[in-house]
Amino acid sequence: MKRCLCLVGLFALLSGCGALRPETSSGVVDAGRGEFLTSRTGSSLAPMGELKASAMRDASDHCRYAQKSMQVVGVKEIPMSFGIYPQVEVTFTCR
Repeated sequence: MKRCLCLVGLFALLSGCGALRPETSSGVVDAGRGEFLTSRTGSSLAPMGELKASAMRDASDHCRYAQKSMQVVGVKEIPMSFGIYPQVEVTFTCR
């Protein structure tokens, strides 16, 4: 019984560590042919909508700096699964 409680406690501790992971950004990367890519990865509790909004802001800020407007080429959402944090990738151009 003690062993079972220890395993449950260890699992809860490890699960909690993933929830505290801060949101990370890849920054804007040149993907070639005038396209750019940016991504955001969140904690296990991060809402996909917030990650997508953050990535879109990164893209928009990049184009605004060049005094152009951002046009989305594609969005890829990778939901959370065992060992994988939720992630959003935005491919865009500046026109």
